[in-house]
Amino acid sequence: IGTKCWVVKLSTDGSVSWQKAYGGSIADWATDIRQTADGGYVITGYTQSFAPTGTSNVLLLKLTPTGTVEWAKAYGGLDGVSASARSVRQTSDGGYVVAGQVQATPSSSLDAHVMRLTSSGGIVWQKRYGGSGPANDMGQSILETSEGGFMLAGVTASFGAGNYDIWLLNLASDGAVI
Repeated sequence: IGTKCWVVKLSTDGSVSWQKAYGGSIADWATDIRQTADGGYVITGYTQSFAPTGTSNVLLLKLTPTGTVEWAKAYGGLDGVSASARSVRQTSDGGYVVAGQVQATPSSSLDAHVMRLTSSGGIVWQKRYGGSGPANDMGQSILETSEGGFMLAGVTASFGAGNYDIWLLNLASDGAVI
């Protein structure tokens, strides 16, 4: 049996309201969970159990308020061999934005990866951000801005003083760097 995402809903007094495990037969990890406008939850992370391409892919689960899976998706990430997510947010229009990293080939470096999704998990757009060469660049957190774009926070070895530096990208609503 593989690793699964485990979610525990606690009441205000700390007692367990419900708990459930999600995933397949290989390995699945949750890295972020957020409550959605309908009282349910959205979870992101990465999956090997449901990877349509490569070794791991972005995992996104939409849950009802009681933890029942409304829908589940695995995303490959452009031409990426491997993709994973670190952050998810529901957007003002009811869709989602997901940030993480993607790898083009098994031996290539990582690039930051952002996906803009519909309310049912359909891809509106996805983009990768990073430098050339062997350095890794990763998306760690994303927020929608009041202007309708996004602010991506991460780390970069391609830009800055070297090694790993904090990296902030201001993105337009279509993912273009502002």
